[in-house]
Amino acid sequence: QDVGGAAGDQMPNLVAHGSRSDNARITSNGININAISGYMGGRTPDPGAMQEVTIDSGGVSAEAAEGGPRMNMVPREGGNMFAGAAFFSFANHNMEGTNLTSDLTARGLPVPNSIDKLWDVNPGFGGPIVRDKLWFYTTVRTNGSYDYVGAGVFANKNANDPNAWTYDPDLSKPAISNAKWFDAQMRLTWQATPRNKFAVTGQVQTRSGQRWINGSITAPEA
Repeated sequence: QDVGGAAGDQMPNLVAHGSRSDNARITSNGININAISGYMGGRTPDPGAMQEVTIDSGGVSAEAAEGGPRMNMVPREGGNMFAGAAFFSFANHNMEGTNLTSDLTARGLPVPNSIDKLWDVNPGFGGPIVRDKLWFYTTVRTNGSYDYVGAGVFANKNANDPNAWTYDPDLSKPAISNAKWFDAQMRLTWQATPRNKFAVTGQVQTRSGQRWINGSITAPEA
């Protein structure tokens, strides 16, 4: 469960009106940026780089390849004045409460799920290179989540020990799921003539982490 965004950025597949999960599209200025399979997974928008975001869930036009929801992101272009914006959020285990009760403990739940740390840093800045002719806008985003799995799942003291095949929990090391994202991009816009404008965007995005998906009856190393 992702309670209050505690699992960080996700890679969901949007559906609407009974559409297939692989019928959704993410575009940037109309250019498709989905994975080859068509799934939305694998791309996380950078809000700081966007001037406008539109989401359509119906009324698909004839040139659309699928009938699912469509998200189009219009990037910021910069302008004749230097300007920027920044977003920052952070939380750690000292900033959350707990609903663990003695009744739950008696039923065999030693610790609940909880967060270790969450963060999202997203600054952006842009302006003129040549006034009235050439502008830039650049953004960086780093965000991530580290969550304690809870439910009595701890690191195994016997992990990778060929002489011990039993699970011996290390109560000082609860299992952690984590994911980290990094995104950097820049957009250059050239007003070639009063009626013609050209733009190019470069983007690099990486993701790393270890997600806990096996439940509370599997040792972390498995």
